[in-house]
Amino acid sequence: MGWLIPKTEEHTIGDSGTSIKIIDRTKGFGEFNKLVKKVILDASNKSSNLIQEMGPVNFILIGFLGRANNILMSSRAKVLVKTNTVLINLNNLLKDQDPKALREYVNNLDRQREYKQVYGTVIHEIFHLYHNFKTKIIVNMQAYSKRLNRYKKKVNNKHPKSVRADVGLFFHNLLIEGLAKYLQYHSSDIFKNKRNLYVLYGEAADKAHKINIFISLFMEQKKEGKVKKRLIKDLRKELYYSKYLIGEYMCERIVASGGEKTETLIKTKPLAFIRKYEAAEKKLGFTPVVSLNSKKGILDYNHALAKLAALSR
Repeated sequence: MGWLIPKTEEHTIGDSGTSIKIIDRTKGFGEFNKLVKKVILDASNKSSNLIQEMGPVNFILIGFLGRANNILMSSRAKVLVKTNTVLINLNNLLKDQDPKALREYVNNLDRQREYKQVYGTVIHEIFHLYHNFKTKIIVNMQAYSKRLNRYKKKVNNKHPKSVRADVGLFFHNLLIEGLAKYLQYHSSDIFKNKRNLYVLYGEAADKAHKINIFISLFMEQKKEGKVKKRLIKDLRKELYYSKYLIGEYMCERIVASGGEKTETLIKTKPLAFIRKYEAAEKKLGFTPVVSLNSKKGILDYNHALAKLAALSR
């Protein structure tokens, strides 16, 4: 278990003298480990003004090559806001690679591909820390999620109240994940493969339509008394991944309309963010992908929750 003994590096970033710590609890990742550390330094220097404002940031690397670390965390990275820490799982960063060829791959990397992916992950989490530093939004959302989870434990996983909680959480997370994704994309030239807003709109609209379809299928199956586990799994998966794309598109649209700058978006509350997005879409003459309570969006917050609430009576 020697791999758990941390190796700590401290680095000064930017011109302000602000420092970061990289705490390495990994083993067996060879050149990939070095690349991750380089990315952390590059991303930290790029965002040194944010780190200077919120204070030193810790980056903890975990993973043992050849062993799954999903027990510790299922995502590539997450923030621990109380200690200004980004926790990064190296196994999960490489989960798209063939497990049988992993030992060879970590020392013969597709460096450009991995740099871009890891940079996006690291800068995304730094933006989460900064967003929370300015507004406590992640602390508040974690508290909200805990209340929902306690509530969900009281009912069956297939109960409308449980699905309603998941849909509600999706709407609240559009700002958190969407803004971080938007800032991530605009943080470096490595992401600048010019995107078309119309294409992005189409992709976001498609996601909203899929969520509506899943909700409708759930309601039909519930009325028939035979909700399939697969449907619940697919719905939750769609909600999880859609919040990034839809939320990012919403930020792009708001900024494109001239209505807001990212500095003010950071201070916006989750549901007010949806209302601002609706106004931006109206200004530009498009049907909103999501709406708060006007029913003008492809997916409407109040309408979706009301349908599920009625089903549980």
